[in-house]
Amino acid sequence: MHYYRHARTAVEPTEQFMGYYRVLEYYFLRRMEHAVEQEIETLRGEPNLSEGSDEWYARVEEVRKERDNERAQLLIVLSACVKDGEFSNALKQPGAVKAFTAANGVLGWMNGKQPAKPPSSSQPNLVEIFAPLLYQLRCRIVHAKDGGASRNGFVEHPILPASREGEALWPYIHMLRWAAERALIRIPRAASAGP
Repeated sequence: MHYYRHARTAVEPTEQFMGYYRVLEYYFLRRMEHAVEQEIETLRGEPNLSEGSDEWYARVEEVRKERDNERAQLLIVLSACVKDGEFSNALKQPGAVKAFTAANGVLGWMNGKQPAKPPSSSQPNLVEIFAPLLYQLRCRIVHAKDGGASRNGFVEHPILPASREGEALWPYIHMLRWAAERALIRIPRAASAGP
């Protein structure tokens, strides 16, 4: 709750963005472990795989490695707190797509190349679209002190406080706040329910 309250009182857009992102980050390990436990239960049901064998441990390790990065964990948390269709309902609000289009024009993506297409309410799984965008923005804010986040050997333009790019974050901040609120409400119940 501390990160959420901090984000709500922050004036700077980059500070608000990171406060709401940290709310989601709080759940990363808990939800990753939950997802891994579910995958292991699935493995137990495979008839040609003997629990305790070398192949079994190799598959368990593979499952853990797949989930052991921040991008995968963000996707897991967003999937746990945002129900199907909720992002698309939010994008159907008047002016939402226009706001994202304008923001993407200022923010640019992938080293200043073509801006990303604006999210559309007709896209099937918006959680899978927003998760990498939110992670990329997070990296551009966090790694601003290093001159930009490295992505596959390329340097992204940092998003600095009190900058034009920082001001362009507002549509993403609203979406992130909305997701953080759902995480605070929904994830503790889901996590306590167990696999």
